[in-house]
Amino acid sequence: LLKTNKSDYDTFQRKLAELGNKLTLYIKLGELQNLYLLQPAPPGEPKQPLEKGLKETDTSTDPTTPAAQSILDMLKTYHDRDASAFNGAVTAYDVAFQQELPRIAQKVHTEATFNLVDPFTQCIVLYITAFLLICVGWLGFSRPLRRVALFAILIAAIIHTAGLAARIYISGRPPVTNLASSAIFIAWGIMLLSVALELIYRNGVGAACAALLGFLSLLIADRLSLDGDTMA
Repeated sequence: LLKTNKSDYDTFQRKLAELGNKLTLYIKLGELQNLYLLQPAPPGEPKQPLEKGLKETDTSTDPTTPAAQSILDMLKTYHDRDASAFNGAVTAYDVAFQQELPRIAQKVHTEATFNLVDPFTQCIVLYITAFLLICVGWLGFSRPLRRVALFAILIAAIIHTAGLAARIYISGRPPVTNLASSAIFIAWGIMLLSVALELIYRNGVGAACAALLGFLSLLIADRLSLDGDTMA
């Protein structure tokens, strides 16, 4: 029987539904029906899918859409395994995109850099390193190890803040739009409060809380992002 409430699905039915959704998406992408990779049409005109733009470009000796021509070149050079020509077509598409939509292109490049740097993974490494240093410091050499741990947490705080600001700029939304972004924001707030307590009491407890809770919150955010819960 068909169940309208997805919460009633067992594991097999849930995975089967996910497979159906992915197959549907694969078919749509193969038919180029829902790929709006061309620049927006003039005001008042409907958006044109990539499929129509490629057909018009392929049958015209003077294409009016440079992006469509670049995508067609990418497909052809990829099929021919011509890496140099493919890279040239990608560059041409990027240039056309920047000319038509400079602000969106800037956000795209920012997001690409953000994904390359992966700031929150760096924060996870710094937080867990700081926590281990503090734990070892409680056994001996507490003052120097606590200072090193606090320095690592402060570096993580700078990266964490910059990553949070970048997410807000890229998405154009506040930092609590879904579970993943909320976990990142909560980790940031906990970290700042714990660091403030550590600077007041200087006993290592605040730094340990900042490192451990920051690490756990970002780890939860990372797990949530695997299910597609990212910047939406």
